[in-house]
Amino acid sequence: MNGRAIAIDAASATASDPGGGMDAYLVRLRRHLAAHRQPLTWSGPSAVASVEVWIDADGTPLEVRLATPSGVADLDREAMDLPERATPLPRPPRGQAIRIRIPIRISVHSAAESP
Repeated sequence: MNGRAIAIDAASATASDPGGGMDAYLVRLRRHLAAHRQPLTWSGPSAVASVEVWIDADGTPLEVRLATPSGVADLDREAMDLPERATPLPRPPRGQAIRIRIPIRISVHSAAESP
C-alpha cells in the first residue's frame, strides 16, 4: 500500500469523492463481488459484516480485514474470503490504490444480500 491510497466508505462515497467516478466504481465493484458470493444458509435475524479492503491500482486486493464483525461466523468468513475469490477486482478510478469498507449483509429473505 502506498501513500497515494484514498479511503472510501461505501456508504459515503458520493460525499467523499464528488465527480471522481467513485459512484460508478462502487456499482461495478458491488456487481463484481455479488457474482462471486457463496450462498449461506441462514435462519436468524439480519446481520452485517464489514470488511476493509486495500485495492491496488490494478484491482488486486492487497489486504482484507474484518472491520465490523457480524456475530455470525460463516458471514464473517464469507466477507473476508470474498475479495480474494473475486480477484481481480475492478480497477479503482484515477489509477490509484484505494482503501474501501464494504458491508456484506445476510437476512432470512436472501442468504447473501449484498455487497
